[in-house]
Amino acid sequence: MLLAAPPLISLVVVGLLTQIVQTVTQLKDQSLTFIPKMAVTGGLMLILLPWYITEIKAYFQLIFNYMGITTQ
Repeated sequence: MLLAAPPLISLVVVGLLTQIVQTVTQLKDQSLTFIPKMAVTGGLMLILLPWYITEIKAYFQLIFNYMGITTQ
């Protein structure tokens, strides 16, 4: 859940902003919502990549520690 929160929150915020812009300007084009969402999510994933790596590394270390405890 913690790893999924930043991209999901950014998708919701960008989606709401693009829908507001589309409503105000009366534009209804699918690419107007898809392209900004993908750009923001991709950029956010690149920015948060070091944090993701440390979180996943800690998770795997925890799992492997549990495996070592249960096999003894």
